[in-house]
Amino acid sequence: MHVKVNPLQTLSGHEQRVWHISFSPKGDMLASCGGDRTVRLWVPSPAGQYDKWTCSAILEHFHTKTIRQVCWSPDGSRLATASFDSHVAVWEVSGGTWEQVAELEGHENEVKGVAWSPDGAYLATCGRDRSIWIWESLPGHEFECVDVKQGHSQDIKCVAWHPLTSLADTKNGSKNTKEIGSVANKEEGLLLVSASYDDTLKLWRPEDDGSDEWSCVQTLGAAGQGHQSTVWSAAFDPNGGRLASCSDDCTVRIWSRGGGGSKRLGGGEAEGGAAAEDEAAGGDEGKSMSEGDVGPYGFDRSKVWKCTAVLSGFHERTIYSVAWNRSGKLLATGDGDNHVKIFAQPDDWYPESTDRPISSMRTKVPEAPSTGCCRESSPSSAAGCCQDQDKKGKADAEGMEKEERETNRMEYSTSTTEIGEGAHNDSKQQHTCCGGGACSGTGQAQLNAAQQVKYLSNNKYSMGPEWELVSDSKAAGHAQDVNCVTWHPNNDNLLASAGDDGLIKLWRIEVEL
Repeated sequence: MHVKVNPLQTLSGHEQRVWHISFSPKGDMLASCGGDRTVRLWVPSPAGQYDKWTCSAILEHFHTKTIRQVCWSPDGSRLATASFDSHVAVWEVSGGTWEQVAELEGHENEVKGVAWSPDGAYLATCGRDRSIWIWESLPGHEFECVDVKQGHSQDIKCVAWHPLTSLADTKNGSKNTKEIGSVANKEEGLLLVSASYDDTLKLWRPEDDGSDEWSCVQTLGAAGQGHQSTVWSAAFDPNGGRLASCSDDCTVRIWSRGGGGSKRLGGGEAEGGAAAEDEAAGGDEGKSMSEGDVGPYGFDRSKVWKCTAVLSGFHERTIYSVAWNRSGKLLATGDGDNHVKIFAQPDDWYPESTDRPISSMRTKVPEAPSTGCCRESSPSSAAGCCQDQDKKGKADAEGMEKEERETNRMEYSTSTTEIGEGAHNDSKQQHTCCGGGACSGTGQAQLNAAQQVKYLSNNKYSMGPEWELVSDSKAAGHAQDVNCVTWHPNNDNLLASAGDDGLIKLWRIEVEL
């Protein structure tokens, strides 16, 4: 398969970087937001034709700092905005004009993510205060916070809902089954994923007793079983059978529910092992998993999400965004290389069952060189990783979000450390792995993992069901980091991207088999 990505249109108007873009559910509007504290709404002109888009409205004069993310309600009637000013706003059209109709307060500082549940019953928000807030949507533009979760040890970059879940299924204790193409997917009520600076993803769902309390039912990446650095974005595929995540470690990981565990990364512990599965399922360490083995809050431990594919070596810098197309056969990424990349799998592999075992690697990866001390894994750093490193670089007045990106350009080993309460601050990354001598213990294991990722990132490979890089926008890409990529909900031939250059680019996708 070969995919051509042809530039269609460049949308300008934002005065600073564009952080996020989102098509309305019907695809008749595109919302964008950024550092200029505004939301711009773009519509196709003429209606129904997607070759040309124009700005139809600007939402402003509410948020006082950067608007980090926008999200449409499932029916497209409302738009939620998350801002570094610690507020979330909900907008609605009234008399032909967009108006702010609700304000959600509670986060201590920057709100970085907002997402509507598929049935519109809930709104989830997350931020730098390491918390996830679950809001129930009530009549009359009212929102009630039903729970606040603090499971992550560092700030949370995004939240995303499983596409085939609903409030009714959770409260009734039934399973929701929907058909998408040839895929039937069953899911137990509401399911939410969060991605964090602590290198992990967490899966959340409400308890089965009908209360409003939510709990973490699985952690993806615990104990070195996943990403080795900040997880920036996560997205479920349209049928809900797979979850894609992207990271500062320059890899994309594909997680499948009940899928086979990943093979070894050339050395160290195998991913997806029994111990990791037990830990990920939410407790009862050491207990073997079998069909029908039910863990905390009714979560079926035999169908935990497992990493079934890793895409590495295709990106030289941080991957900030990942998105599936409508069919679930193409996966787009936006990165610090300023590129939009598209990946695909052969047509003979499609997740009609997520229980298939992982296949072999496409390319053999040689053994990584061993090391006795962390400073050997970062020879370009004169001070060595055992000393305090300038982690952030230039400060960003809007919540210091951009400071993290300067770190992404350093050696991975200098940005890997023990993650815990108080271990992260906004200007420095402390390295406590050794005191001038050889590394040992947890710090050594983490640094070895970081070196392994660094080594593998220089060798293009896909581990698991075979994935291929089928297109790269290098020739006509953004001038700076690509912060967000998103597909049109009804047209697989249309892809949009947004970047630090303040531009939104629309791409026509042509698939050649």
